[in-house]
Amino acid sequence: MFRVIEDIFARVDEYIEKDTLIQELNMSALPILNEQFVKLIDFLVSFSDKNWCVYLLGQAIPLLTETVYITDNQ
Repeated sequence: MFRVIEDIFARVDEYIEKDTLIQELNMSALPILNEQFVKLIDFLVSFSDKNWCVYLLGQAIPLLTETVYITDNQ
């Protein structure tokens, strides 16, 4: 999982350096991703259920990878 995140950050950094971030990435998943991160932050503040945290992360990671990898291969 950490390798995937490192790859995403590297690719985003590359697009930022080239000033092509907006053109290269499909941003359509950002509202859903934002919603998942808000839920995650709310959960982390309460620390009520670790399984729910894992579930939310599991929902967010595919959105990130789909946005970066599928868009990059188009």
